[in-house]
Amino acid sequence: MVAGTGHDFMNRHSCENGIFIRTTFLKDIEWDLNDTKKLGAPDGSVKFGAGVVFSEAHNSSAKNNRVISSGWASTVGVVGWAIGGGHGPLAPGFGLGVDNILEVDIVLADGTLNTVNANNNPGLFWAIRGGGGSTWGIITAITYKAHKIPVGGFVAQTLSWNGTFCSDGKKDLVDLLNRYTSFSLLLNQTWGGLAFFTPEY
Repeated sequence: MVAGTGHDFMNRHSCENGIFIRTTFLKDIEWDLNDTKKLGAPDGSVKFGAGVVFSEAHNSSAKNNRVISSGWASTVGVVGWAIGGGHGPLAPGFGLGVDNILEVDIVLADGTLNTVNANNNPGLFWAIRGGGGSTWGIITAITYKAHKIPVGGFVAQTLSWNGTFCSDGKKDLVDLLNRYTSFSLLLNQTWGGLAFFTPEY
């Protein structure tokens, strides 16, 4: 079982009588803004060690005038998030985590360190992109697409409603759901977000 950060709410790292390997201290970040490796990244790419979390990734991205598709929480690890699918606020505009993986450094069961991509061991590369952690080997680094920061930057919005089921509360909730759905259909393809409708007791 392999873990970079411990952000595993589904307990997929469990492995009875197994070996637990932490990649937390693999923090190297290497930028290739000119796509010199010809990985198909017109805005450049970045190689993250398996212990890099999104707060570190975004800080480094900003210093290089770039942005990456990411998850919602700053303490989540880039590698585990990306290989598990990778949904986040920028996914509609820049793609899911798996869409942004260009290359993976992975130690296989025979102890060899391999760099896999679309041209080198494409079957394993395909499997890693969405297969989840600890499945195919020990990932030590991931190379990821970088994107130029859009003109005008980004907008974040948080909306909150509170109410009860007293009186016409149920009708208000149904109206809110209908209006939210109609509103979300008007947004363009680069908008992303989450909606939580949670009753309070």
